[in-house]
Amino acid sequence: MGNRLIGCVFAVITLFAQTASATELVFATLNDNIRKQADRFARLEVYLEDTLSDFGISNVVLEVFRNAEDVQAAMNSGAVDFYFDSPLIAAQISAPVGGEVFLRRWKKGVAEYHSVVFVKQDSPYEELSDLVGARIAMQEPTSTSGFLLPLAELTANGLPTAELPDRKSEPSAKAVNYVFSGDDDTSALWVIRGHVEAAATDNATFEKLQTAASGQYRSIGVSPTVPRQLLVKRAGLAPELEAKLADILTTMHETPEGAEILYKFNKTTKFERFETPTDAVMAQMLEILDDLATAGAIE
Repeated sequence: MGNRLIGCVFAVITLFAQTASATELVFATLNDNIRKQADRFARLEVYLEDTLSDFGISNVVLEVFRNAEDVQAAMNSGAVDFYFDSPLIAAQISAPVGGEVFLRRWKKGVAEYHSVVFVKQDSPYEELSDLVGARIAMQEPTSTSGFLLPLAELTANGLPTAELPDRKSEPSAKAVNYVFSGDDDTSALWVIRGHVEAAATDNATFEKLQTAASGQYRSIGVSPTVPRQLLVKRAGLAPELEAKLADILTTMHETPEGAEILYKFNKTTKFERFETPTDAVMAQMLEILDDLATAGAIE
């Protein structure tokens, strides 16, 4: 009798968990500031709960993770349904567990971007190959435009790279030596003060830098262009739910309320479907990552 009762209780708990999962839609992002991200997503959560209620969705949440491994594990287990990030990081995390590109996310009015490697205006460096033996400031390991794209451009030019623990470390004479600055402003400051010989950022930030500090910096290399941000999905979602969510997200910007809610979420301008097949978009990202791995630049 006792075992039968325990079995019944377990069955009820299991059924409840399955029901709760079926009524919940979980988005995820990678960030250190959990409270700020949750606040920025709050209005979008409510909006999606209202518009997806006919599909039985009663709870939409944003899970904020601090490391990529946890996001990947959550997508693999089905605990996370969708993930926002810059394209190479999104592909790096989602593709190994069957994730697929869902929508393009415009951020700050930008649909796509590329990386720029820049130096001081009076620098003797004219092209990327001149940076062998020099130091270049990168933003952080989880940045597409501030790390992976410029790193890919260096390796595509046949240039060996090496990571330095800090900007004061002795650079290798046989490699382009990169060091993480933490943010674009610090990278630009390090260049102008001579702490590093070059830095990498995205094209929009570089244009602002040239406006704010006219005549102080110049570009010596650019990367291929990629989508500004991706929304990727886990495998196994119901096609009807995917289609409904895509319709909602890609039309939100057409109303003042929807546009305001989107902008509140990290300055999202809009979502849109890709004109090219989404598997081709993922393939482009994976090719860049594979080239980096083959060159030994990343694991």
